[in-house]
Amino acid sequence: MHFTQPAQLIAALLLLLVSLSAQAVYKCASAESGIIYSDIPCNASAEKLKQPHTQSEKPSVKDQHVREKAELNRLQNLRELRERQDTQILHMQQRSLEAKRKRCQALALDKKWKQEDASSLNLPLKQQAQAQKKLRRATEKYQASCE
Repeated sequence: MHFTQPAQLIAALLLLLVSLSAQAVYKCASAESGIIYSDIPCNASAEKLKQPHTQSEKPSVKDQHVREKAELNRLQNLRELRERQDTQILHMQQRSLEAKRKRCQALALDKKWKQEDASSLNLPLKQQAQAQKKLRRATEKYQASCE
């Protein structure tokens, strides 16, 4: 076969490719050589491989639109879920900060009371030492939690 023009050569190649893609391809397991690919089934257990879509088998525009719309809905639901999770995390952080603020206020008040007790001059020496010890512990607790 002799082609005189490149257009004829291209047309012949396209026809060859179209005819090749229309044939079935089978994947067979062989004990001697492993896996074999063939255009005829080698036995009943041969696996027929999927062919790429031909022009007539391509999904319609409507089908593609439905798939795109479903994907858009999936992505939108995912975005909304992430926004809800972010909001929940923000609320949890705010509650945690508020709880820490209240705890620090209570510790500061306890420290203040212990300081008042320790500065009292009317206590016997043993009770003053105990008050100083309680003040030191309250101060350490406040510093560990709030500073």
